[in-house]
Amino acid sequence: MHLGVRIKNEIGALFRDINILEYKSPGAALNAGMFYKTLGYVCRYLYERGDHNEKPAGSYAMLFVRESMPESMILSLGNDGISVTEYTSGIYEIKGPIPFSAWLIVTDKLDKKHVWLKALTKSGSRENLDGIVEQTRGKEDRHKEYADNVMNVFTLANNELVRTTIKEENNMCEAVEELFADKIDYLLNRVGEVQGMLNDVETKLNKTENKLSKTEAAFRREKARADAAEAKLRAAGLA
Repeated sequence: MHLGVRIKNEIGALFRDINILEYKSPGAALNAGMFYKTLGYVCRYLYERGDHNEKPAGSYAMLFVRESMPESMILSLGNDGISVTEYTSGIYEIKGPIPFSAWLIVTDKLDKKHVWLKALTKSGSRENLDGIVEQTRGKEDRHKEYADNVMNVFTLANNELVRTTIKEENNMCEAVEELFADKIDYLLNRVGEVQGMLNDVETKLNKTENKLSKTEAAFRREKARADAAEAKLRAAGLA
């Protein structure tokens, strides 16, 4: 899909005519096997397009995005003669016997201006929240929708940080209310509703456990009575 959008920064400069991006959510592994899997996808896509003369290998880029540095992948690729070298903060070029442009983006090492990528984390900081708010100010409505989506993800993953910051800091509270009030309220309420549902389930489980304990105790009492009655019968020679 061609959206007619040009990204004017050092990440945008990595893109070619055709781009295959492998994004790993926080905590997800990125290893050499996944690198070669993505390389296979690119090769297959080049084959299936059937226009290699018009779009040769130089028209393709592979991009891998992860929150932290994939040390095991870098070590394994090094053993295969493929190097990973820093291009700029958080951006690394992957060089070796591969026909395509290849890059690694490590979001927690990016410059703070890349707030939209840095915000995709479960260990968000006040700096991340400040950056989202600051860069959303003055955005056109069509761009603010994208900012809303990032704020949704950030709030769901870091609801305690957002809740505490809004509650304790008036300046931030005013800024967030101005930009995201409806979204934040909805998301925090949803988090509260889900927590309430979990609490209800826990309460029901506790009640069920108590009933089972009482039933087990009653069973043991009845068994004890039956055992005593049987013992008396045996003693009387009737059993």
